Amino acid sequence: MENNPTFLYFAYGSNLLKERLHLQNPSATVHCVARLKVHSGSTAHVLQLKLCCHFVILHLLLDHKLVFGNYKGKASDRWHGGVATMEQSFSEEVWGVVWRMNMSDLESLDSQENVSLGAYSPMEVLIKARGGELSCRTYIMNSCVYAPPSPQYLKVIVMGAEQNGLPKDYQEMLRVIETNKYDGPLPVMNELEQALKKTKETLGLLLSYVLWSMAACGPRGSMAASSSPSGSFLYFAYGSNMLQERLRLRNPSAAFYSVGYLQNYTLQFGYWSKNFSAANGWHGGVATIEERQGDDVWGVVWRMGREHLPTLDHQEGVQEGAYRPLEVNVTTAEGHTLCRSYQMIDFNPYLTSPPYKQVVCLGARQHGLPLDYVEKLEAVETNGYEGPSILDKIEGLKAASSSPN
Repeated sequence: MENNPTFLYFAYGSNLLKERLHLQNPSATVHCVARLKVHSGSTAHVLQLKLCCHFVILHLLLDHKLVFGNYKGKASDRWHGGVATMEQSFSEEVWGVVWRMNMSDLESLDSQENVSLGAYSPMEVLIKARGGELSCRTYIMNSCVYAPPSPQYLKVIVMGAEQNGLPKDYQEMLRVIETNKYDGPLPVMNELEQALKKTKETLGLLLSYVLWSMAACGPRGSMAASSSPSGSFLYFAYGSNMLQERLRLRNPSAAFYSVGYLQNYTLQFGYWSKNFSAANGWHGGVATIEERQGDDVWGVVWRMGREHLPTLDHQEGVQEGAYRPLEVNVTTAEGHTLCRSYQMIDFNPYLTSPPYKQVVCLGARQHGLPLDYVEKLEAVETNGYEGPSILDKIEGLKAASSSPN
């Protein structure tokens, strides 16, 4: 496969939303979530960029804040209101998404940002991260005249923040930004709605497959009682439960907390019995963790209500002796966090199935795990299972629903 040259782009406005960025830049993939925050130094202020759980330092004179306006006061024809830019401001921060993009999309990205018209200027930022230095491209508006955004533009930014798991308090800050209350047509919103519809259809197909797979496994326990005892716990997911839609099937209290990694462990795929049966719901090996010095396992930390601890245990086959619960020390952007996780008891290696691998990779991308780790997941060998698929199940349901009887 040909290796295309790429670059990193830090988005903080409408390009937070994958579907918006992909309209003109289809190569973009999530590299990480980041924020800009100032710290005082003896001779200069320091700009700190948190890359998932990698901490990197840049030296700038001042921090930045998110503002909205128009180039020389001319309202955006596309968005009918002010659009996002950053300006220097002490002790404030801007969260965003770092995308990895093919160099072939650089021209279209510059065009989207109206660089040739002088509206925005590209800015290259040198980032020191674990494993080397990263150079991020971003854009700052020239001759900005402040103006409130349209409700539609703000909605796109909020959707992008939700999609990529930006901090809840930052999302709330975005939601209360005052708009210009424009309620006219926006052609770009029609394009976005079509793109979002396709994304939802893909997730819907995946969700149907998950439901079908779970039915094939048979019940592992009943849902917890509706009454919720006080308290919650943190759960570190590294397999199929990284995908929000999969975990919430039986554990609706699950709320995204952070991404993180488990040091000195490696990800493995297998089964908890030597008498492996291809009739299991995933038709192949499933994920577990094994200790290995020097390796890391990335995953998603969820905060869950204690009323769903029994259902999570049931899902992981604790009563059947498939997995054991264990407490692990996960490294997150805020430090070390103790979490509940699960490890297969009688591990026997087996290749995973393409559907299971798809769910794991979707969960990793949904939460912006590091690109090199996502690529590692996507390179996992499968057993090539070609049995009943998502589309087979959906077509069967469609046929049944259209029957005159």
